[in-house]
Amino acid sequence: MGFTWKDIALWLAGFATLAILFSVLLAKKRAAQFPFFTATIGFAALSDVGLFLAMKHPAIYSTSYWSAQIIECVLQVAVVIEIARQVFRPFGKWAAGARSFWTAACGVSLVAAAGLTFLASPQAPTSAWVWVIKGNFFAVMLTCMISIAVLVTARQYGLAWRNHVIGLAQGWTFWAFIAFAVETCHSYFGYTSFYEHLEYVGELANVAAYLYWTFVFWQEEPSRVLTPERHNILIEQQRQLDYYVSKLVSRGGTRRSP
Repeated sequence: MGFTWKDIALWLAGFATLAILFSVLLAKKRAAQFPFFTATIGFAALSDVGLFLAMKHPAIYSTSYWSAQIIECVLQVAVVIEIARQVFRPFGKWAAGARSFWTAACGVSLVAAAGLTFLASPQAPTSAWVWVIKGNFFAVMLTCMISIAVLVTARQYGLAWRNHVIGLAQGWTFWAFIAFAVETCHSYFGYTSFYEHLEYVGELANVAAYLYWTFVFWQEEPSRVLTPERHNILIEQQRQLDYYVSKLVSRGGTRRSP
């Protein structure tokens, strides 16, 4: 398999930004707060090196590629759940009804992603590539839908935009949206010459997200030392959060009287 200068440049940029981001997460001790995200970044850097070394061995490369795809999919879902847990537990405990609301959101996203993936009919030279495109489409769509739901909910709850969790969610949603657009085009156009150009767009989105996260996690969060006034404000926000989530959860069970 030959590589163009674009392939090499994007691979070097992606690996370099991954390595820098992983170093920042460890040096700034962010891994304790975001263990799954740190594991995702570390595994992505490790798999890049492994796949590069296995390039000349087709059998090993194929096994390594598919294994990495499965692990990355699981880690991506874990990262979204990690973000959601911190959004719905701003004070160390779940808001009233948040678990039910989150379970419902995940269920709807899962069904919608599976249904749209089933309807997709990508053009590809082999059935294997059809499943590759469908699999990527499903994984990216699922994480994109859940990420947007988490981000919108966090904004509704008034979580500080400077927090690391919101910086992670913003970058993740940006990456997921671009990846979703790329995989949608893959599903529509199939494995054609346009496929490689779309891959370049996806790789550039990865580099941009890595750089943004590096900036976010390098910064310190605002001080969490609470004054009595701020403590009272947070208690009131917690009450509003409990009311908002309880209202959303109970809305589905209420019926209008005739």
